[in-house]
Amino acid sequence: MSDVDGYLRIEDLRWDAFNKSTTFQESVENYCKSYGHYLERVLADTIFQTRENLRYCKEHDIRLNGPKLGKASSDPAVHNQEKYLEWLESSERRDIERRFVINKRCYSLGCITAKLQHTSEVMILISIQTFNLQSMLRLLMRAFFSIYLGPQIMPLVQSILF
Repeated sequence: MSDVDGYLRIEDLRWDAFNKSTTFQESVENYCKSYGHYLERVLADTIFQTRENLRYCKEHDIRLNGPKLGKASSDPAVHNQEKYLEWLESSERRDIERRFVINKRCYSLGCITAKLQHTSEVMILISIQTFNLQSMLRLLMRAFFSIYLGPQIMPLVQSILF
């Protein structure tokens, strides 16, 4: 799964055991086909930091998060800046993990009991689609309340609804 502007996309859904690091380049290419450009950066699990994926990212000028392979920089300022950037990106990466938890608890992704593969896939897709529709509705409600109620009442509305 990937998170694009707050909406979840299912990149690959498989039932057999496989190494998910092999799907990285295909997912980035699918993004490029959908949006017409490559990403500036990718926040991914450490399993995706293979030499091949790092080389691919370097070729397409994509920054892949996480510690760099090899020896750390001897310059303390550069080393501290890299550490700070890793810390920031790890906190941003928690957003997609949070969305998984929300999907499992609120949108029945954790309660799938279907026996057939096709039925399970449909239930997964419905759960993700419901989450995305709820996100769209939340944005529309914010826009509606900010236009019709004015900016002075928005903090109150956000504390109640969001």
